[in-house]
Amino acid sequence: MNKMIVALMGASFLFTPAAFAQEQKKPPAGQQQQPVVIEKGKMLPADHRGQRVSDKDIKQRKLRNPGQGERWVEVDGTFVLINVATGMIVSSMGR
Repeated sequence: MNKMIVALMGASFLFTPAAFAQEQKKPPAGQQQQPVVIEKGKMLPADHRGQRVSDKDIKQRKLRNPGQGERWVEVDGTFVLINVATGMIVSSMGR
């Protein structure tokens, strides 16, 4: 009986990560995603704020260093400087 319980507990640990895997947000079939409006002073949607630009890319593309509370993200090939707390667009650099 104890061996069976231990075996079941061990098996449950194998399948736990799959239960916590995040789903990719995709538009419903037949619908396309709305393009993101990138304009200074506008809010960048939350689902686009996590695509950080590396320090190497910042230097290669000669982007200005982000100030305190700011970071560069890439949205559809455009580099966008946002305020981390609010998501407000501070600046952008095209392709």
